Amino acid sequence: MRTLPRAAAIVAAAMAIFGHALAQDYPTRTVTLVVPYPPGGGVDAMARVVAEKLAGALGQQVVVDNRAGGSGLVGTRAFIKSPPDGYTLFLGHTGSISINPSLYANAGFDPRKDFAPIGLIASMPVALLAHPSFPAKTIADVVAIAKTAGAKFNIGTSAVGTGGYRESGLPGFESVLHYGLLAPAGTPRPIIERLNAALRALAESAEVKQRIVAEGGDPLTSTPEDYAKDIDSEETKWGTLVRKLNLKVE
Repeated sequence: MRTLPRAAAIVAAAMAIFGHALAQDYPTRTVTLVVPYPPGGGVDAMARVVAEKLAGALGQQVVVDNRAGGSGLVGTRAFIKSPPDGYTLFLGHTGSISINPSLYANAGFDPRKDFAPIGLIASMPVALLAHPSFPAKTIADVVAIAKTAGAKFNIGTSAVGTGGYRESGLPGFESVLHYGLLAPAGTPRPIIERLNAALRALAESAEVKQRIVAEGGDPLTSTPEDYAKDIDSEETKWGTLVRKLNLKVE
């Protein structure tokens, strides 16, 4: 009976040694950064900033792979099946990892279990814009007008499931999108730490900060644990709103 704990300890120690050795050599080839949206949008722009600077920090090419479709579901579902070796990463976004799990009847992933958070990159507020002739001046005005008989609006958003699609007008509710870097669940901790250190360094550089601000965002940095907590709280917040409004996409 005593041999089992000892065997488990030996296996754990061996895995830790292997993980550290792997991280020392990592990366030895091109890293893919999956973006679950088409080129040209805000998530893609953020990914290209990260890919360019992360490549310099890691000494290997980082290629952006746009896997669009299903408002982010196609790329997300494909990503979580990737080998947990640090060579396939994911540009996390509030819409894809915090809203979709509640909005879609079968999202096909669990944001708390299927990812290994690396770190936050930026936040970006969502604004609702209208033509100057539109009578509403606040979100509350828009909601009031929408409730009148015969009211009909045409609203454009980047995709179903994004923060813009969920703009609510609820008192005290903020629509702020969070961006971060993720790896598949099970990625060795030393690789996560290596990537987090590189991500923090690039996010704190003056050039990257300026580029994020130019895109309308605010630069952020975090530990992997802080990003995991952020994913949990964001999914809870947005999931509560989706259920309150009884929203569902089949």
